[in-house]
Amino acid sequence: MSARNKNLKPNFDEAVDDYVNELLCMWSDYDKDDPAFSPFYGHWAGDDKSGVYCYDDDFFISLSDIIYCVENNVGYKEYQQWSDYCVECHEWGFTTPNLDAWHHGFKRVPQETFEKLRERRQQLEDLVEIVKHNPDVKV
Repeated sequence: MSARNKNLKPNFDEAVDDYVNELLCMWSDYDKDDPAFSPFYGHWAGDDKSGVYCYDDDFFISLSDIIYCVENNVGYKEYQQWSDYCVECHEWGFTTPNLDAWHHGFKRVPQETFEKLRERRQQLEDLVEIVKHNPDVKV
């Protein structure tokens, strides 16, 4: 291994730690210059710093999203809205935007549409239950 390559892993680890620290400071009240600040607020799934970070015990974010959020000043609320929207889109088979498209104003399906779809699905499920218990019913 060349001398240059020996520095790649430590440099990568340091850069990743810096990005996580920046994100934690952006998304919380942490001050990275405070001696009480811990860069280990969460953990990497499988101890793989190139993968997914578990933030706040139940919130997962990829390294690429961490970098994007820091580089583009994407706040926690915006990230959470994008994440929730992606879940809604996936549920209905709609195209899910990547974070960059979302951040730059991807045309979104209105929340009211999702609500109406859920209402209609519930109506259909209710009708299916009626037919299950009374196969002769006219629908």
